[in-house]
Amino acid sequence: MSKIIFKRPPIVKLGIVTKTRRIGRAELYKLNSNSPVVKKLIELDRDISKKLMQEEINKQKLKVKVMV
Repeated sequence: MSKIIFKRPPIVKLGIVTKTRRIGRAELYKLNSNSPVVKKLIELDRDISKKLMQEEINKQKLKVKVMV
């Protein structure tokens, strides 16, 4: 999560991210892939990506049909 500023306590308390280490004054975090919230967000991202991919495939099929 480079260069993203967020309020640490709510996100950490919800278990969305976990602190991994500290470099100087910077605290580094990563997504907690075991969190139910993160799992739902990943699922939502996957569903949106599949929908957009299917729409693009359908557009390209139409272009091919028009050209023939």
